[in-house]
Amino acid sequence: MGVQRCICSHVTLDEVVRRAQAGQNFEQICSDTGCCQGCGMCRPYVHLAIETGRSQLPILSPAQAEAVLNRAQARQRQEESRATEDSAN
Repeated sequence: MGVQRCICSHVTLDEVVRRAQAGQNFEQICSDTGCCQGCGMCRPYVHLAIETGRSQLPILSPAQAEAVLNRAQARQRQEESRATEDSAN
């Protein structure tokens, strides 16, 4: 047994993966589906689904969840930096 969906918004991680593969980023997925906007427990799982393309995930320890969120923050900073560079050119 593992994590397969956002419970608050009834959004499956299959849907998250499909949207990520279609080019949506985390913010767009959350805005469109409502995931990560309730209790927040799904946030590391949504990030991990986007990162790995997997929709059936093991239950994460607090340390594992923190590591996923840290990687997501680092990716977001890189994307913002690239967007800033692109707009300057």
